[in-house]
Amino acid sequence: MRHNCLEELHQTFITPFERDDIYHLISQMDDVIDYIDDASQCISTYNILKFTQEANALSQLLCQAADVLKKTVVGLRDTKDIQNMRQEYQKMHDIENQGILILRKAIGRLFEEEKDTRQLIKWKEIYELLESAIDRCEDVSSTIEVMILEST
Repeated sequence: MRHNCLEELHQTFITPFERDDIYHLISQMDDVIDYIDDASQCISTYNILKFTQEANALSQLLCQAADVLKKTVVGLRDTKDIQNMRQEYQKMHDIENQGILILRKAIGRLFEEEKDTRQLIKWKEIYELLESAIDRCEDVSSTIEVMILEST
């Protein structure tokens, strides 16, 4: 995806935003995908067949974050609806804060309850990757917010 976007960027003579901003946005979106891929690879590699409550909660938050990102990316087409976009940025911020809380509780519970060190290490890595993907979604949202503010 990143390479296709960069190819399009290089072939476009006039862009609606600064090229550096677009490049930065593309890179950040690629980071989101990388974290999601890393989490799924860990789940596959570690042969995880049953998800914990916390993993489900983080996954649901990640889906919500992706939905908000979709709206904010589409919002780049019409930068006049600033109020609606601000609501989306706030939603993303709230989602990211929820993700941090779930991560902290999940890791705390792991260290309290999990007796198998291997399982503890596996789940800790998965939780951190899922939360990092959510965090990167907020980074993308923040970049879009700045791009829109600079263009108005």
